[in-house]
Amino acid sequence: MAFPTSEQLWSVEFVLCRVPLQLMHKALSKKTTFNRLLFPETVVAPTPNTTGKPPVLYNSKIATSNQQLEAITSILSQPPGSIPFIISGPPGTGKTITIVEAILQIIDRDPDARVLACAPSESAADAIAQRLIQYNQNDILRLIAPSRPLEHVPAELLKVTSADKAGIFLIPAKKHLTRFRIIVSTCVTASFPFGARIQLSGFTHIFVDDAGQAMEPEVMIPIKNVADSKTNVILSGDPKSLGPVIHSPVARAFGLGRSYLERLLAMEIYKHRASHGTTVATLSTNYRSHPAISRLPGDLLDYDGTDPHENPHIIKEFGKWRELVNRSFPVIFHGVIGGYKPEGQRRYPSCFNQEEISVIKYYVKSLRQFGLADGDIGIIAPYSAQCQKIRLTFKGASDIMIGNTEHFRGQERKAIIISTVRSNQNEVEPELRYGSGFLANPREFNASITRARGLLIEIGNPSILALDPVWRKFIRLVRANGNLKGEAISDVELDVEDGGAHILSEHQQERSRLERSIIDWAAAMSNSRDENE
Repeated sequence: MAFPTSEQLWSVEFVLCRVPLQLMHKALSKKTTFNRLLFPETVVAPTPNTTGKPPVLYNSKIATSNQQLEAITSILSQPPGSIPFIISGPPGTGKTITIVEAILQIIDRDPDARVLACAPSESAADAIAQRLIQYNQNDILRLIAPSRPLEHVPAELLKVTSADKAGIFLIPAKKHLTRFRIIVSTCVTASFPFGARIQLSGFTHIFVDDAGQAMEPEVMIPIKNVADSKTNVILSGDPKSLGPVIHSPVARAFGLGRSYLERLLAMEIYKHRASHGTTVATLSTNYRSHPAISRLPGDLLDYDGTDPHENPHIIKEFGKWRELVNRSFPVIFHGVIGGYKPEGQRRYPSCFNQEEISVIKYYVKSLRQFGLADGDIGIIAPYSAQCQKIRLTFKGASDIMIGNTEHFRGQERKAIIISTVRSNQNEVEPELRYGSGFLANPREFNASITRARGLLIEIGNPSILALDPVWRKFIRLVRANGNLKGEAISDVELDVEDGGAHILSEHQQERSRLERSIIDWAAAMSNSRDENE
């Protein structure tokens, strides 16, 4: 067989894996009488008693957090058949640690308890299992899809998985599957035993971590297949971070981009202040990041503020790094003007900015000289062309994580460098006007800046970014704290009154018009079918 040459043209076709979509459709088509899980109306759980003796904790660090203790106590207080309980909070507030402790307490207190712990991604499910096996290995199965390569699974989890001699993951036989009291999987993989005609039953609790990032039909896969009249469902996530990835504007218009967690939190039964502790627990203390970084979502986006945890190690981590003028505020904005170039086909364009890549290279070199390992550095860029050229710049440094905001879901690094790339006002203004794209999406902004634990560096064109009120506030804040670098921005551009309200209003009006048009079109099509029948 002859190898292809550079002159030959090849047609490559990528086939969509329909299995997850089929499983979602199947879950939605299943009838259920459990309205308490889909449209909860009545609270059946008593108000938890948080004044009594606290449980004997597996993770002793939780003892210092009243919020986490209250959430665990609330979950343990729920009688069978309660409405879904939600743990809500920004990144870094310990949501996963809290549900892991709750799972261990449930298993410890009730010899008949069985728990299914799910997450939308393999990495998030791995994180749950990695924390659980620190305290209990005998009762845990990490259920993994056969399609996942063995080398992609953390080594410490292999002892709680089921695989054949060839390294292909298997669904254990029913007699083996039923002996595990804790099963950890993705939402999709949770249905695989049913495909092997193994009925999963007897689960007292279903936990879904990172529930704000999953489509509602995705979360329905474990719930519709496993829950019975006595099963309690516990969701955890951040409703203000990145939601489900939805590419279809029609699907978005009909609400597929709204997660199950977000939909429930909008209901009156979860919004009422008296419901706190019975239907929802909010975690607000940030244990992950430097206080200056953890305050950014509240300062810039008017999100519910977090209470920074004063971790001396995190605070001092970059205190002696020469690039910080104000060492108590480890946030830098480095202005770059120019260097922007489009790349790719007109239909599928991407873009890169070589000037920004040069600045990234400078900061990575400085951080390495400071003693920071490559594995502690993350670089976020919104465009594939920029990510590709950054990877080429650091080829051989595979430990530096490089990707867009989606790739950094559930990830964190000591130092995060963000390249905004865009430097063309004519192309950026439509994004800002209609709220589309990386630069005008507050959830993407929130998700990207909260990946940093100790140092955040933003690189971009200050004049372009200042067109957006959130970015303008960010640059102002960095300037006020003395860490504004690179190309300057005029006071006239930066001190303009925040006029983002009209942009947001126009965006909302355009989106509402689009959604009404799509819904009207769907109704017309439905009426047409009825008339033909």
